Amino acid sequence: MEIKLAKPDQRETVIDLINELWTYSDIAVERDNISPAVDLIFSQPGLAEIHLLYEGDEVAGYFILVPSVSIEYGGLYVVLDELFVREPFRRRGLGRQIISFVLDRCRQQDWLVIEAMADAENKVAQYFYGSHGFTPEPWVHLSRRVGREQRGRE
Repeated sequence: MEIKLAKPDQRETVIDLINELWTYSDIAVERDNISPAVDLIFSQPGLAEIHLLYEGDEVAGYFILVPSVSIEYGGLYVVLDELFVREPFRRRGLGRQIISFVLDRCRQQDWLVIEAMADAENKVAQYFYGSHGFTPEPWVHLSRRVGREQRGRE
């Protein structure tokens, strides 16, 4: 397996992979959000990193690293977002290799913590992360949309 940073000319590949994950996981969110988010990442280096996984010449999956800062953590941390390995490439140890890669990036970038999210019903993802040292946090993840269509409705 090889992990490569995605380039802007791979935009459609990235969007296709995200759609594949969201279909596989039955994620019911606005798919219209995908293209603007991917374009934002490619237009602002350092905002996030989209990594593609390769098995030979085939794209086997992707993941996104989104750096941030936290007072609680005492510095920089990273969100491991959208980790996805395509069905034909699963159970080959790619997930373990991804975690190893992310740990190396953490050391390079001085990221102190890796956060990852899994759907409450996705026991496979929870087991995967737990088997790599991730532990559930005592807080509940909350969000509030303030995007274009929500502004002015408060």
